[in-house]
Amino acid sequence: MKTALLTTVFFMLGFSFNFSIAQRTTFWFKVNTSANFQSQEWKELSNRFSASVPVQALPASRKLELQKVYEISAEADFQSFEKAFNRLGEGFYALERGPDYQVLYNPNDFAQPGVNDYALSLINAPQAWDLTHGDDSVIIAISDQNYNILHPDLEGKYVHYDANNNLTTTHGTAVAITAAGKTDNAHGLSSIGFNVSLALYKMNYNEILAASYAGCDVINVSWSSGCFYSQIEQDIIDEVAANGSFIVASAGNGFTCGSPDALVYPAAYRNVFSVSSVGEVNNHEQWIGDPSSTHQHNDSVDLCAPGYGVAISPAPNWFIQSSGTSFASAYVSGTVALMLSVNKCLSNQSIAALLKSTSFPLDALNPNYAGKLGAGRLDAYQAVLAALNTFDPLQPTFTFNDGCVTADAAALLMIQGAQAPYQVTWSNNYSGLNNSGLVSGSYTAQIIDAHGCRLDTTVFVNDVVPPTYDTVVSHPTCAEVNNGSLQLIFTNGTQTSVLWSNSATSHQLSGLGSGSYNVDIHFGNNCTVTETFTLVAPPALQVGGLVTQETVMGNGAIDVTVTGGVIPYIYVWSPNGQNEDLSNVSAGIYELTVQDANGCSTTAQFEVLNQINAEITENQEEWTVSLYPNPNGGAFHLVLPSHLEFSIGVFDAQGRMVVENKASGHVQMNLDLAPGKYLCLVTHPVTGKTVRTHFLVH
Repeated sequence: MKTALLTTVFFMLGFSFNFSIAQRTTFWFKVNTSANFQSQEWKELSNRFSASVPVQALPASRKLELQKVYEISAEADFQSFEKAFNRLGEGFYALERGPDYQVLYNPNDFAQPGVNDYALSLINAPQAWDLTHGDDSVIIAISDQNYNILHPDLEGKYVHYDANNNLTTTHGTAVAITAAGKTDNAHGLSSIGFNVSLALYKMNYNEILAASYAGCDVINVSWSSGCFYSQIEQDIIDEVAANGSFIVASAGNGFTCGSPDALVYPAAYRNVFSVSSVGEVNNHEQWIGDPSSTHQHNDSVDLCAPGYGVAISPAPNWFIQSSGTSFASAYVSGTVALMLSVNKCLSNQSIAALLKSTSFPLDALNPNYAGKLGAGRLDAYQAVLAALNTFDPLQPTFTFNDGCVTADAAALLMIQGAQAPYQVTWSNNYSGLNNSGLVSGSYTAQIIDAHGCRLDTTVFVNDVVPPTYDTVVSHPTCAEVNNGSLQLIFTNGTQTSVLWSNSATSHQLSGLGSGSYNVDIHFGNNCTVTETFTLVAPPALQVGGLVTQETVMGNGAIDVTVTGGVIPYIYVWSPNGQNEDLSNVSAGIYELTVQDANGCSTTAQFEVLNQINAEITENQEEWTVSLYPNPNGGAFHLVLPSHLEFSIGVFDAQGRMVVENKASGHVQMNLDLAPGKYLCLVTHPVTGKTVRTHFLVH
């Protein structure tokens, strides 16, 4: 689908009308992504009703649904256009009458060299000015046709004006000056708003949105858009109100929608402060006794203000008296600006309530309209005084969240009081209500509401960080001895509690044997760190050995092998010394105590037998054994005498026999042995004499 960039054309009604021109009607409708303005159906509708180019009606809106609204004007009544519109397909929907913008005043062009400027006195403006002349940081947005920015009472007063505007300037100029034209400048008229600032916007709903998002505190709407409720228009008003702007609108000039009790929009919408008119003696009938001379009176009216024969200046050096709720609305807008000048912490709800509660009662003076003139007539002095004495401050409350890691704390800010929405800027340069990713420390939040009410508040955030700790691990010194220990030494001050797998809760455990021990370290908000420790004792001391029996006086021997424990070992024989092995010993029982480096000990006994008198066969001969290579990988050669079959035993370092065989001559051995130290013992089949050969397996 192609999208064209288009320019909105608004048809405004000025002082006169040319009824020879065909009547055109403005229509609003919504589109979705399937809408096609290039389709044949759209072209036929456009040609049939001489429709203008469709334009986005509310580009200033920040609501997705309102951004879908488009506007056209066409030579058609609603029923005829609706019938054709409904054939366009699902891409086009929500058709309604568009706004018909009309300014709300009755021009009265007779010159008045000395006009009667009763209105400011009636609403007690001078007394209000004794309280404040207004603050130029408070801005009234005037939404109207156009403005003569060269008027002496407007020069230097406005902060916004769109020069791309060729509509008539008289009405907008008069309304703007009534609300907050230059005052105390020895020229022209005084204005209720005195020193407050003006922002001069065009006359349509999109401009109201733009003014609100530009930060205008008060928006004056001295025009009507129609006599029927529009959900789209209500949605616009709600968006502006939600953004914090206080909307004041003209209630209508009696004939605006056919009768003075009819509802006029936008004044009749929710979130709009509707203002009707009274005269110099608080009369609602402009001509007392003539009910046809009234401006609007209905249930939507909130307040009345001077609107009959008030002094205005539509152009430079032109001062007249004119009537219209356009000007009544402007007096209220200027007063609201003065209220905010003395107290920027007022909520819009409080502003409306104070305007009503301080008003001058009208029902008794206008019994025929009792209940339809709002709360009464504007009293600017009492309203500003009440604003000055109203305490509706910003009230922040904080909640805090914290997780289980460093820099994960969050400060969540909730704000009551004053007027939403709120702008929040933190001292760590974060903007928003929920400040997260924080470490422990003080943080200042600067809160500014929709009207400039400001509060700086500081909170301390406690970011609980995981504990840091050192561990001291002592393993058991001996197998089967429970003298190990574990200790946690916390180093960063985080509050903790511990629970060990054996249910202990202290930071140190002792009397521990080999095994695994778990500890849960609890801290912060239900946070837990689990640590596992494994204590390992040395292997048990084991003593083995090979005994060579005594066959010749004093030729016995004990070849000892020790495993386990922690080297080095200490050997104590009973009897006979402190060497690892014994040699050249006689027959007898020998006891060995082995102690390792940790002080662990074990005892073993060996017996050397006396075989001196054993029977020896004749022709005994000397013999030798050869083993090679040495070291080896378990494959080696044994060279034995070939005339006899010898017994062969291979023993590991623990003294266990791992191979037993018989062989003679040259023998090839292929054994599956683990790396270590081994003993090959070859025994003579006749004499029992043994030959010991040590070898290593790598």
